[in-house]
Amino acid sequence: MCESKLFMERKGGREKLMDEVILIQVKNGVIRAVNLTGEEKLLNAKIKEIDFDRHQIILME
Repeated sequence: MCESKLFMERKGGREKLMDEVILIQVKNGVIRAVNLTGEEKLLNAKIKEIDFDRHQIILME
């Protein structure tokens, strides 16, 4: 599978927001993340980096 971990990068470091993310959508500056269990988060953030090798999605405020 190709699930990823979702992190928010802040001044103090990185905070893990979600595991097993399978969908990222961006609409009007809002990021919608959904994981394998259907849990959903809406975030006012920007995508900083997507690392397919390490299965990580890094957001920034």
